[in-house]
Amino acid sequence: MSSGSAQSDSSSDESASSESELDDTHDQPANASPTAQSTTRHKRKASVSHVDDSSEPTKVKKVKQEETEDTVAHLNIDDIPVVIHDDLWYPDGNVILLVEGSAFKLYKARLARYSSVLDVLFKEDGKQVAEYENSPCYRLSDIAYNDFIVFLEVLETPFKYTNVFPQQDAAVSILKVSRLLDCSMARDLALSMLRKLWPDDRPLLAVPSKCKYSDALVVLKASRDYAVPSLRKRAFYELLRSAAFWKAVADDRRALGLADADVFALFGAREALQQQCSTLIFKRPSRGSDWCPMRFAEGNRCNPPYKKPHLRKAFWRSDVIQSGDYESGMRDPIGWLGVMMNKHDTLTGQGWCEMCFQERRTAWMGARTSWWAMLDKWFDLA
Repeated sequence: MSSGSAQSDSSSDESASSESELDDTHDQPANASPTAQSTTRHKRKASVSHVDDSSEPTKVKKVKQEETEDTVAHLNIDDIPVVIHDDLWYPDGNVILLVEGSAFKLYKARLARYSSVLDVLFKEDGKQVAEYENSPCYRLSDIAYNDFIVFLEVLETPFKYTNVFPQQDAAVSILKVSRLLDCSMARDLALSMLRKLWPDDRPLLAVPSKCKYSDALVVLKASRDYAVPSLRKRAFYELLRSAAFWKAVADDRRALGLADADVFALFGAREALQQQCSTLIFKRPSRGSDWCPMRFAEGNRCNPPYKKPHLRKAFWRSDVIQSGDYESGMRDPIGWLGVMMNKHDTLTGQGWCEMCFQERRTAWMGARTSWWAMLDKWFDLA
């Protein structure tokens, strides 16, 4: 899995499977007269500011001013500029949301329908911080501007991501805001996107990995912040098989922001997998016998010298080391098994018979499934 890192993981098993405020307004006494405000054009984008709830909403009045090209429209609330979003400001909208110094004029009924938090906010007295052209203004705290934009895109265009491969940044942004605003529709979409990027049901892994370890770290944090444990297994394994990650651990482990318990779990899982792999990788075909199981079948048995009992183990060990399979297996044990299962032509071309290859393939397939299941315990996910 980059900003929006995406992995489309494919593996090689028999099933042919391919895989983010306005400066505080001054509190006004209930009997204070409203401060005149204006809508104008500003050549620079307004700075981020905060708006606090007021006991009496400020009336934002519209004043005609000369407009020039290449300017940014904004509202003034107590002389503090709030940038009007170009696209998400509907002339017939009836509610204004303020997020990190930007204003969005939207449809109240639509927002209330999908967000229980906004539904309650709109119904409570004294929550609006200003009023513009009869539209109440509300501030949304703890929501980042960029995250809110992506979230609104989902509400405005529900099919935006239907036929598009999911991007991790977008999915995490949607998940963040949907949890804060209690929007189940958007949350379900975000989880669907992330699970496509980080599946945990089967060990179908692209080799080499298409994932950046920084993306795995982001997903691990999101999985804990927003209670989605199903994302952790795949993210953990992508870290485990990333050489760049282990170098970063050695250089400055604290800079990664990964909990000590997670680092220890990764060390333990890698050691356990490497032990399993080093045992399995050197087991020759038909390890229960020094003979080729097809030694009596005319034309179907292993070719010399692979059919000779006293040489089979030595040749298998030599081939595994010289081919680089041992080194690859130590680095990515589960991914390596998927690669080996596809080496039919290579192994039979060396002289191993069809029966010997199928015997090893069955063993590798079983080990891959077993090792993947063991990760739940090794990563403390159970």
